[in-house]
Amino acid sequence: MLVLNDMNDFYTAVLKFNTIGGNLSPVQTSQELTARLRNQAMRVLEEAQEVVDGESAEEVLDGVIDTLVTAFGLLQMLAPYAKTKTAAELICQNNLSKFIEGVTEEQKEENIAFYAEQGIAVAVQEVEYGGVKYGAIRRLSDNKIMKPKGFAALS
Repeated sequence: MLVLNDMNDFYTAVLKFNTIGGNLSPVQTSQELTARLRNQAMRVLEEAQEVVDGESAEEVLDGVIDTLVTAFGLLQMLAPYAKTKTAAELICQNNLSKFIEGVTEEQKEENIAFYAEQGIAVAVQEVEYGGVKYGAIRRLSDNKIMKPKGFAALS
């Protein structure tokens, strides 16, 4: 029986699945790579739709795990052709920069006004993590995390 102690074990199990399944075999042309990546991306969407359509916690959990399996597979397929670790580091750092470290009342008001000018209602939620106070700007209509005013996008 498979025992997963952490997400590294999970990733390794997905790697085994994709290797045995032939999903990671070398490609001969860029067109073949594009077709394989597109096909795998469709599997990710298919599994993500199960999350959206889930009617119980168990169905949603099954969809989430299957989405991760297919997304990890897509990442593993890309690994020989792209700097996936570097991309992950940059994107994670960029995402974390959406939070205002040491948020002040003035920063909260400034960001609420910034989005109000665009017709978007937001709230700034204070969260403490690792002893540091952060401000998370959330769109009220769907709770999406929004970028703070002056956010520098990843290029």
